[in-house]
Amino acid sequence: MNRLSKLLEAFFLIFVIVTLGGALVIAKMDIPAATDINHWLELRLLGVLTVIFGLMVVIFMLRSYLRSSYYFENVINNRYYGKDLYTFTVGRMLYRSPGNDWLAGFLLSDTGKMIMSRCGISPDQIKTFLIARPATPTSLILDQKNLLKLRAFADVLYQENEDFSRFLFTTGIGKEDLLNVCDWVVKMIESEELGSRFWRRENLDRLGSIGKSWSYGQTPRLDKYSEDLLDRPEAQFSAYEVSFHDKVLKQIEDVLVRQTESNILLVGENEPARMEIVWGFVRQVKRGLVLPKLEHKRVILFNNALFLSAFKARGEFEQELLEIFNEAARAGDVILLINDFAGFLSGAAEIGSQVFSLLDSYFATSRLQIIAMTDTDKFHRSLESRGEVMARFEKVLVPELSVDEAVITLLSAVSRVEAENKIIFTFQALKQIVVAAESYFGEGGLSDKARDLIVEIVPWFLSTGRTFVMPADVSSYLSEKTSIPLGEINQEEKKILLNLESVLHERVIGQDEAVSAVAGAMKRARAGVVNTKRPLGSFLFLGPTGVGKTETAKALAAAYFGNEDKLMRLDMTEYQGAGSLEKLIGSFKEGKPGVLSNLIRQNVFGVLLLDEFEKTNPDVLNLFLQILDEGFFSDMDGKKVNARNIIFIATSNAAAGKIWDMVKLGKNPVAARDELINDIVQAGTFKPELLNRFDDTIIFHPLDPVNLKKIASLMLKKLAKRLEPKGINLLVNDYLADRVSREGANEVFGARPMNRYIQDKIEQAVANKIIEGELKPGMSIELSEPPAGSSLPFSIVIK
Repeated sequence: MNRLSKLLEAFFLIFVIVTLGGALVIAKMDIPAATDINHWLELRLLGVLTVIFGLMVVIFMLRSYLRSSYYFENVINNRYYGKDLYTFTVGRMLYRSPGNDWLAGFLLSDTGKMIMSRCGISPDQIKTFLIARPATPTSLILDQKNLLKLRAFADVLYQENEDFSRFLFTTGIGKEDLLNVCDWVVKMIESEELGSRFWRRENLDRLGSIGKSWSYGQTPRLDKYSEDLLDRPEAQFSAYEVSFHDKVLKQIEDVLVRQTESNILLVGENEPARMEIVWGFVRQVKRGLVLPKLEHKRVILFNNALFLSAFKARGEFEQELLEIFNEAARAGDVILLINDFAGFLSGAAEIGSQVFSLLDSYFATSRLQIIAMTDTDKFHRSLESRGEVMARFEKVLVPELSVDEAVITLLSAVSRVEAENKIIFTFQALKQIVVAAESYFGEGGLSDKARDLIVEIVPWFLSTGRTFVMPADVSSYLSEKTSIPLGEINQEEKKILLNLESVLHERVIGQDEAVSAVAGAMKRARAGVVNTKRPLGSFLFLGPTGVGKTETAKALAAAYFGNEDKLMRLDMTEYQGAGSLEKLIGSFKEGKPGVLSNLIRQNVFGVLLLDEFEKTNPDVLNLFLQILDEGFFSDMDGKKVNARNIIFIATSNAAAGKIWDMVKLGKNPVAARDELINDIVQAGTFKPELLNRFDDTIIFHPLDPVNLKKIASLMLKKLAKRLEPKGINLLVNDYLADRVSREGANEVFGARPMNRYIQDKIEQAVANKIIEGELKPGMSIELSEPPAGSSLPFSIVIK
């Protein structure tokens, strides 16, 4: 038993004596005469208060005593004897399991209920499951060498009980999810228990101490422009510490204890990710979990933006900066943190100061360590090529987090949000938030974007009046925020998807294979059965001009996204030159953003048409080789652009001549797809590996007279719709559609010239009648077959 336990035991005995003494005083007091009644009541009341106070202190001391004992203190820190077979939590579950039904003991325990609630499973669902399933014993072998912890116990239950795993699967919980939830609940319990122990060093540190600065060197100038991170709340120990940064933290330690050049250049995509690493290191310093040379160091954040703004003259700036670094070096206990190091150097250069040369001797000394931070863009742009910087600083890269790792970093923040708003996030909801942050929001770190989403979703969810945030709630909110259909498919969307082919065929005539391909891609994407590491869909449309390739893409945008204006379009003939790749992803040298980068970041979900794909630069084709395979690319700054929610449709006339030859010979070009693709590869138009990256290559065949007539009718109906707001009714008849198709279309350009024919012959005729005053709102106009012998193409009748 530790000293604190003995001390609490002594206090406990003292207050027991005090309490008994007060009770004895009350018991021995006789009722006095009437003249002394007030004095008697005062003493009696004093005795009662003494008893109450004593009881309260006894209860408090008893709780503190128990919490400081092996039972609470060692167990909560996972310190067990070598002979222990399982943790206290698991032991309580095993003890209360009816008839060795370990699963029932797990599910009916308080901890088990907490785990299930985080999985979105209610007590009623647990009860129904336990009644319905056959009670089968679990094979549980206890190993003397390995302590059975909650996570391992849950793992055994999942693997040994198929009914249990199937039950969890129906709620969207897999094995890893269950184990992660177990860890989350354990962290919640530990955090609550550790926070209630006011005597722990971590909790006492929050109160501060008198004369703390006496043990450190004095740095008054530095203090004006800096902050000691050890005093910040983020420096306090948390049960939610993560372990996947351990490798980076060890690398930081190893550099900081060097005799020379003990400086770090921390390079990461965004500031929150970099600071997460820094806070992990600060917490280790505060708890004394670092190498001896670093135990008594201060981690000081230098506010270089404030410092830069305080000086306009080079002389004053350099003199003050040298004084600050002199102080820090003399103190000998400072680790100086400089954020946006590249920005600090360039800001100083603007007033004529070469800071790096000025401070080079400090960067070389072992009495002062520097942790400089910068983002990936500025590192590559400003620092990587500077040999003097790389000689004094060791580059440490901040690793990108996986989805599961990002979820773990959010647990502490989620717990605070829950406590403030009296709501509970299920694990599936939290994971969906992280996935959404990665999939639909471009800029920023994964954890940071997910935290922002959590903060945003809370007010929206509170308006629902419910307590548990479920995945469906996250989907509903994200659908409102992004206009991306997520979650369960509602009746309206179901109707669109089930009838998508029919809707597309209303605009796309004769190209059945293309319609089926794009409609199928949308259905698979919405059902969530696509490969999430690639774009939603990618198609290469091959065929002559004017056969419906572009129209198919427009029809898809109109049918599924509600408006054909949602179609994004790039004319690839504009990207044929040597600098085409930079135009698309951005120019590093000139600092210009890329067309493709901006387009996808601004439209994370939609259809992108790559018109005349074969005419673009080979470097651009190589770029799309990566995009179609991995679903992302890097822009000029090295930042990822997520294209996994885009349907890519590339059009090409590469096989047009061959297709026409096949048609003239009575051969079906659609059936000869492989032959056409081989010809394209042999001609060097596209590399085989690029063609293989497309989900499908669709052959568009030339349109026959029947199809052309149908298309003409559709074009005329569009004109009629444009005239409706003017109150004019254009009557579309069979003769008009036939005339347009025969005289408007041609073999080289297909149906496309019919638009020009309608414009020159029909729109012009209608416009003339309006100007002449013959055609007014409320009237109808019909262009029909002219009388025999007439030289006019139409007989115009106004009704």
